[in-house]
Amino acid sequence: MLGISHVANILGGTLGGMMLPEFSREKTKYDARAGEGAFYMAVDIERFTSAQAFKEDMAHLMKEIRKMRPMPGYDESHLPGSREWEWEKD
Repeated sequence: MLGISHVANILGGTLGGMMLPEFSREKTKYDARAGEGAFYMAVDIERFTSAQAFKEDMAHLMKEIRKMRPMPGYDESHLPGSREWEWEKD
């Protein structure tokens, strides 16, 4: 997890310029508690594989995730956001 958090920090902070002097907590005109950067990426799936193959693979992945033994205290295994997705559909 440490590697993933560093990649997120680099993409959302360093690459976005959050380490530049003008964004220091002391100089920002925004609430210093924010201290957040962001990284957005759009991917053209068709550059890698067909959209249909991607959707089929993702459906398979989701099915396999649900088969996993849940963490203690939970009834089901979920990926982040999957419960919210279900709630929104309902």
